Amino acid sequence: MVPASAPLFDLARHVDPARRRLFLVAAWSGALGLLLTFVLFQPVCEEYESTVFSFLGILFAMLTLMFMSLAGFKSR
Repeated sequence: MVPASAPLFDLARHVDPARRRLFLVAAWSGALGLLLTFVLFQPVCEEYESTVFSFLGILFAMLTLMFMSLAGFKSR
């Protein structure tokens, strides 16, 4: 998810300026959200590591897609 969020920063200039803020929130939520998840939960989660990372990965992927759709970004 972190490498997939990197192109979103480049694509932000193609979004309308009025909705660009929501698109950048989508990019930051994907990049920083999962990066902080690994940094914060790696030392704490030992037994349920895969469960916690899967849940938070799905959560941040949904948040990223939600903010992208609110920004009006559509594929052609």
